[in-house]
Amino acid sequence: MKKYLKILLPICLAAATPATMAAEKSFSLSGNVALTSDYIFRGVSQSNEKMAIQGGFDYEHKKGFYGGIWSSNVSSALYNGSGIETDLYFGFKGKFSSNFEYDVGFIEYSYPGSSPSTDYDEVYFGVSYKSFSAKYYAGVDAGNDELGDYFEVGYDLGLPKGFSVGFHVGDWDAVTATGDYTDYKISLARKFGGFDFELSYTDTDIKNDKLAEDRFVLTISKSL
Repeated sequence: MKKYLKILLPICLAAATPATMAAEKSFSLSGNVALTSDYIFRGVSQSNEKMAIQGGFDYEHKKGFYGGIWSSNVSSALYNGSGIETDLYFGFKGKFSSNFEYDVGFIEYSYPGSSPSTDYDEVYFGVSYKSFSAKYYAGVDAGNDELGDYFEVGYDLGLPKGFSVGFHVGDWDAVTATGDYTDYKISLARKFGGFDFELSYTDTDIKNDKLAEDRFVLTISKSL
């Protein structure tokens, strides 16, 4: 994965460096916290069907460079003794046109204390056009062995009274114990009193795995 870092990091830093010093603020910092009834990642429970507390910090430069850190509790039984997931990521966002955008970056998924290590890395490239989005991920594990590819598409639709509905389909071409599978998600979201509420329904086509079965998930989050 170091070869990906050598390629992506100089590109992102170069794109984010202004030609001259600007008087106005050129970046923003923000935070986020969330409480969810079940931490679902690509259709599979990461918290063993239990609640999770999550949060992170983000940096965004006006030139398009961004980076951040995000963390959540996970099931220690699933991650070889680690009860925490911490993700570090950076990337660059830009536009082909006013409605056609792209996003390229790197993310490291870390599980401190897991033995043997369950850490892995991914590079990704995504595009979006208005309410449609698509993103491709390629990953390797801590030993630089290929994990597989993940491709997802989504569509978000605004509704009356401040509601919105989201649709997601993802396909995981995996070199892991789960094997290849497809996950689905439908979500309904709205902001109330400064908090974001999302009720989602998720499912996969994985057989005989309770952590990948269909379920409803409620998430309450707030931007800081």
